[in-house]
Amino acid sequence: MQTDALSEQFGLFLDVLDTGSFSAAARRHALTPSAVARRIDALERSFGVQLVSRSTHAIRPTTAGLAFAERARRIVHELHLARAEAAALDSTPTGRIRIDAPTPFGRRHLAPALAEFL
Repeated sequence: MQTDALSEQFGLFLDVLDTGSFSAAARRHALTPSAVARRIDALERSFGVQLVSRSTHAIRPTTAGLAFAERARRIVHELHLARAEAAALDSTPTGRIRIDAPTPFGRRHLAPALAEFL
């Protein structure tokens, strides 16, 4: 599973627990409640354990679901930190620099500075 998909899947699961319903989580993710239910079912199948207990009135985490949620929160948080750190490290300026200056000024001041810069 790719990192973005993993983060999205875990985030959806956590939103289901936080809101207590598929409908509320669906609104947060611009999905239908049935799509949320299918994704939670798929998550449970992939782990081979029931994560939420469903009734007609509520959705409650199972013991396994609570344990998974605790770790999932840390994982999602770490993924956000890793993305932010990578973006910050990759923020060095790139591209072409264009300088317009009179020729005598360029020869006298800019050429030595650019040679040193390069």
